[in-house]
Amino acid sequence: MERENQSLYLQTCWTPSSKRGNGYDPQTMKHPTDLDASKIQSGQFDERYVLSSRVRTGRSIRGLSLPPACTRAERREVERVVVDALAGLKDDLVGKYYSLTQMTEKEQQQLIDDHFLFDKPVSPLLTCAGMARDWPDARGIWHNNEKTFLIWINEEDHTRVISMEKGGNMKRVFDRFCRGLKENQPLSWDPDAPPPGENQHNECVPVWLTLARTDECTVRT
Repeated sequence: MERENQSLYLQTCWTPSSKRGNGYDPQTMKHPTDLDASKIQSGQFDERYVLSSRVRTGRSIRGLSLPPACTRAERREVERVVVDALAGLKDDLVGKYYSLTQMTEKEQQQLIDDHFLFDKPVSPLLTCAGMARDWPDARGIWHNNEKTFLIWINEEDHTRVISMEKGGNMKRVFDRFCRGLKENQPLSWDPDAPPPGENQHNECVPVWLTLARTDECTVRT
């Protein structure tokens, strides 16, 4: 699937009355993007309960097929374009790219266990969509020196952009996320793709849950 296919889908199948779009009309409306972290009020969670904070999004490179139709050459081009773009990051975003083809199994597993790296897709949903094709060719992870800003390359999307850190300072996490994206916008990141293929972001905070057991009930997580 390419950007052109999304446009064709929208012209033929998407309507403003679509429940999924909640009235969104891609022909006349544009999904707003606001990467101004200064607008966040507070953004500090209680660290007695919050273990870590994370913001994540997917980004696709304009002009290249999306993963289900991506050729080996296109996947390698995604890797090249993204790694070249990330080389220009500065200050606390400076980092390095690590290709899966150059890692040992032990190094990969350690990054996976530390929740920094993705694993090879094994579910039928993903393998039937071609997500494991040519694995691990052109897959890898880029991260800054502190491992608080990470880019997954050629996992389920062209890229997954992640800002994360221990503790509950979500505002700082989001600020880092915004700066990382804004510094790379000129390099054909695709933030304007309309639904259903639009790039969304999510926020996550793992929390402590106190387990309680009594004679009457058991609380499980």
